[in-house]
Amino acid sequence: MKRKRTEKLTTRMLIAIILAAAFGIGAIVLRESLISTGKETAWNTIYNILFADISAETNEKAIGFFYIIGRLFVKALQLIIVPMVFTSIILAIIRITDSKKLGRIATKTLGFFMATTVISIVLASAAGILAYNAGLFRNANLDIAGTSGAAQANPLMMIVNAVPDNLISALGDNRGILAVVICALAVGLAINHAHDRITQLQKICEEVSVIGSARFERRKNMKITTFNPQIITKDAESIVRLFQELGFEKRHNPEGIGELNVEGIRMKDESGFYIDISMPEIQLPRDVTVIRMNVDDFDEAYKLLTEHGFKNFYGDKTVEMKSSRSALLISPSGFAINLIKHIREHES
Repeated sequence: MKRKRTEKLTTRMLIAIILAAAFGIGAIVLRESLISTGKETAWNTIYNILFADISAETNEKAIGFFYIIGRLFVKALQLIIVPMVFTSIILAIIRITDSKKLGRIATKTLGFFMATTVISIVLASAAGILAYNAGLFRNANLDIAGTSGAAQANPLMMIVNAVPDNLISALGDNRGILAVVICALAVGLAINHAHDRITQLQKICEEVSVIGSARFERRKNMKITTFNPQIITKDAESIVRLFQELGFEKRHNPEGIGELNVEGIRMKDESGFYIDISMPEIQLPRDVTVIRMNVDDFDEAYKLLTEHGFKNFYGDKTVEMKSSRSALLISPSGFAINLIKHIREHES
């Protein structure tokens, strides 16, 4: 299900990119054609309705439909990109337990950022040169001499500006994303070094990350179909006898479930309440009571729980069957969830 949603979204994005590129090229061709044939007034009308920069002093009466849509989209991206980058890097650094990896990851983060920046500049420059040489902008009336900008800016100033003199101002400037990366690395390393002494800031970063990544939509798409208590024990017979005296009956008794050789008993009473009793091959020091949670998207639920600190009791293994897939996940505070997907109808 998750893969289908991802593929559908990717397809929509590709279609949107192709349509936008086609429309943009068509607009350029139309502009050049109208201007070259002396119909500049017609192009100016189209330009004012669709593309005009309504923030310019000379465009008070322009509509600029696509300019408005484009600016709203860009501003929305700018609104979310800084907190997302900042919190994502911090959380990634915090979750690294091997101190030897921290330096390598920090170096790679900066290296990839610099590399993508250089690549984007090269690609944009190449696209502009190719378009100009193809004659796409020969009829454009650009008053370059009248524009203002940073004169003779030394490219090495990017290194100087990478370290901000004010954290708050750095987070409020979408143009200084490198400074945001540097600050996030520093804060993440500090929290990682302090361990449990800094908890509130880590919690804030996690909550901001949840908001930014719209994880609430993921929870909405991931449905919990059933859940019930489950007892994991090395002495199932006494527990079964106890619940039989309480009015429960055996309903299902699979043996040798998956590679981990887990045996299970499902019991149900007249009111429809279930309880599962499992006997793993791995010997436990004591009985464990967990929540058995059946979901329709195992990978999504597994990722969500592990992101919140749950650990797989069996390491990286999951119990695999033709009819189900499961994993025993332990929370940081100690309670456990037995996550299961696709239990056949007669088993539930």
